[in-house]
Amino acid sequence: MREATRCVLEANSFLKNSLKPVLYLIIAWLLGMSTYGQTGQGYIDYDKVVRTLPEYEAGQKKLELRSKILEDSIKPLIVHYFDSTQHEVERIVNIHRKMDSTEIALLNDDFRKIEKRIQNLQDYAQVELKRAREAIDARLKDIVSKKMEQFCIETGIVCLGEKEAVLYCSDCTDFTSDFIGFLER
Repeated sequence: MREATRCVLEANSFLKNSLKPVLYLIIAWLLGMSTYGQTGQGYIDYDKVVRTLPEYEAGQKKLELRSKILEDSIKPLIVHYFDSTQHEVERIVNIHRKMDSTEIALLNDDFRKIEKRIQNLQDYAQVELKRAREAIDARLKDIVSKKMEQFCIETGIVCLGEKEAVLYCSDCTDFTSDFIGFLER
């Protein structure tokens, strides 16, 4: 009985010692496989990522402020237009007379000039807001691009792009949450 116990203990010891390297190889292989899954290719949801950036919020506030300033510069002209129109109509009604064709033409011409100025200012405001939006978007794209490069280096990802740019990819992983976590560090 002692010999059987001793034989079982030796066999147990032998298995422990000889299986350790095999066990370590299996663990290393499993870790390598899980790491390999993350070093392939993937994508991020750019819009979702951008909305988490502090620069995005600052850019939105800047656009709102610029829009308000441009709107405020147009308002007096619109008020003037409506006041002028109302004043002329009241003047004509108060004197109970018809305007001759020259007066009508001059009045219409004045109103068209004011309308044209308002339209030009509105067009200018739209162009200015578009330029400001494009500048902010370019800055955000630059920030995300640089951070994506760092993220790929640190995580060993070979290829990472915007979700909208990926037409088809069978092995692609969505790294949006991981990337947002990286940005928040």
